[in-house]
Amino acid sequence: MKTIEKVHSRYLLKQLPKATVLVNKNHEVFDFSDSWLTIFNLNANDAKGVSILQLFNNDNNSDQKQLKNCLLENGTTTLRHKKQNNQGEQWLESMFAPWFDEKENVLGTIIQTTDISEEIKKEQELKRIKTLLQAKSEIA
Repeated sequence: MKTIEKVHSRYLLKQLPKATVLVNKNHEVFDFSDSWLTIFNLNANDAKGVSILQLFNNDNNSDQKQLKNCLLENGTTTLRHKKQNNQGEQWLESMFAPWFDEKENVLGTIIQTTDISEEIKKEQELKRIKTLLQAKSEIA
């Protein structure tokens, strides 16, 4: 008879290369990967139980509304947002998906976050170059 080794989900989640957080129905952080803690410059003791709305907080109210919509929707959605850090602005892209138990009851939301700061810089540079080329072509 084969024995089945049970692996604790906390250990698996902790190792995920993609920054991942589990948020309960009250929008509180339930569990997280180490890479997620790194993006938000948190330690494990400070993150557990904190409102995800507080962690994603920024000056733009429309982002807060979009974040609440992503958390309330029971489908997969994506949100681009920024946060201020010591080096300036950091752009992030978070994918939201429902988190289910084994009976398919919704427990909360799974959020996977990626740092897209370099991508945003390249998009802005491309936009600047296109504007410059457009101005030069109008002059010529």
